[in-house]
Amino acid sequence: MPFDTAVRFRSLSVVFALFICCTVTKTFGTVVLYQASDSTNNFAPDGPDPTPNRPSGEMIGNTVAVLGPCSISGATVKVGTTDTGNVPQQVTMNLYLNDGPADPDGSGLLQPGTLIASATDTLVSLGTGIVPATFSFPSIVVSGTFTFVLSFSPGSSGSAYIGVMTDNSAPQAGSAQNTLWYGSGAAGGWATNNTWAIADGGVTNYLDATFVSAVPEPRSMLLMVFGSAGIFIRNARIRRSRSWPRRRQGADRLNAGISGRVPACGLPRRASE
Repeated sequence: MPFDTAVRFRSLSVVFALFICCTVTKTFGTVVLYQASDSTNNFAPDGPDPTPNRPSGEMIGNTVAVLGPCSISGATVKVGTTDTGNVPQQVTMNLYLNDGPADPDGSGLLQPGTLIASATDTLVSLGTGIVPATFSFPSIVVSGTFTFVLSFSPGSSGSAYIGVMTDNSAPQAGSAQNTLWYGSGAAGGWATNNTWAIADGGVTNYLDATFVSAVPEPRSMLLMVFGSAGIFIRNARIRRSRSWPRRRQGADRLNAGISGRVPACGLPRRASE
């Protein structure tokens, strides 16, 4: 194999190996974008319960704000239930832009409009009464304000209620409107209410939810930096080693010219020969 080709091949091999190493070993940490997670013993159900005048709609949600634009990779909510039969539940989270019609309740907010993403978690065991539901998103980019809405299937039935835990205070990270959206998912069919969940036993209207963004761990970035530096140093050494024979040949010719001698491989012939 020619020298230049061999050098290029070795360099490409090192680059490829570094790429594989970074791809395989790269791990991710998470940054909290929004968090309201100090709920204790009250949840907002997805349907009517003994508290009268619940707003219509089996879907409930909050409008939240994060420092944006940012990428959402996952979310967690705390689900509360009185389901003693341990009926499996599918919990679905929808993320919406607030670009729908104006809120008919007069909050000044725009209704959930464009669907950004949707994810579902299946809760098999609800025996503890409070169960986390987790959702993964393919790095959804939001501009800063959005609405998350939760729904349950099969949902509340009879005296077995299910819903989302409500917080005891304002969000610990990010911010949110202290009011709940109620609706069935139909466009233009949403309305806010900030009194019913309080009358039902809640302290606030903030649902217990956390949103995170995935970021590379520092060790992965350091691996890439040191790997790139290693390739640069190795290639510099190869270039120096390639240029050394040419510099040595030039020096030999210069010395031969100065001293009147010729290299051993080029002895002059005698005139009589």
